[in-house]
Amino acid sequence: MKPGDRARCVELKKEQFCFTVTPFLFWFLLLGVSSQIVVAQTQTEVREAETTKAEEQASQTSAGPKASPSPSPKDAGTKPKKEKRGSLVIAPIPISSPAFGTGVVLVAGYVFKLNMDDKVSPPSTVGLVAAFTNNGTGALGIGGRLYLKENKYQTTLAVAKGRANLDFFGIGRIPGRESRSVPLSITVTGFFGELMRNVGRDIFVGPRFQRREISARIDRATFPGEFEVPEIDRRSTSAALGFHVQRDLRDSTFYPKQGSLFDFHG
Repeated sequence: MKPGDRARCVELKKEQFCFTVTPFLFWFLLLGVSSQIVVAQTQTEVREAETTKAEEQASQTSAGPKASPSPSPKDAGTKPKKEKRGSLVIAPIPISSPAFGTGVVLVAGYVFKLNMDDKVSPPSTVGLVAAFTNNGTGALGIGGRLYLKENKYQTTLAVAKGRANLDFFGIGRIPGRESRSVPLSITVTGFFGELMRNVGRDIFVGPRFQRREISARIDRATFPGEFEVPEIDRRSTSAALGFHVQRDLRDSTFYPKQGSLFDFHG
């Protein structure tokens, strides 16, 4: 192989390696989005139930006072039903991929109120996403969004870690030669945190921080002339510190029918 062709081959391998890491990050992000969708549906059901209950109370009040019947001995011994704090949703999702194999994604979400006496704050949500396949690929993510002190504070936290195992073919098959691949193992770890405060007029301002670590290795011994992960590409760490400004006047976070949203982060 000529020196110019070898240099081009190395550049192409680096590009293919980057394109291999990017789909895995997108796949992992998609799991988090699916968790939010499930939790959003539960949150909508909770709000609809609260609206129905408020309408029933209003109709009873407008009808005027009625003479309350004397409680029977059976009713006198029963305790009033306690209001439910939240709702739990669990959804297993089967997956199949030529790169990662066959497995399942387990999504669990819980929508609840931190303080039952707080009628201003929206319901808080926490969620968990776990995934695994038959080739050893797996991921786990935990996160939540909490509303505190009558919607005076809002905080978001998320931690995730995953590993993807796949066969990497480098620049592709060379005409006239048998296709060869190397088993790659890519590990991704991420953290995200945010805290915002209501400074007035429903305007929330606060800092945010995120950190990501990506590492890759070949799962077997390599031979001279085979594909190798360059040392500079074996580990990548990035971190970012920023701020978030938001004013949300919508009637619903996920399915708004009216209102406005101003959202800026940097």
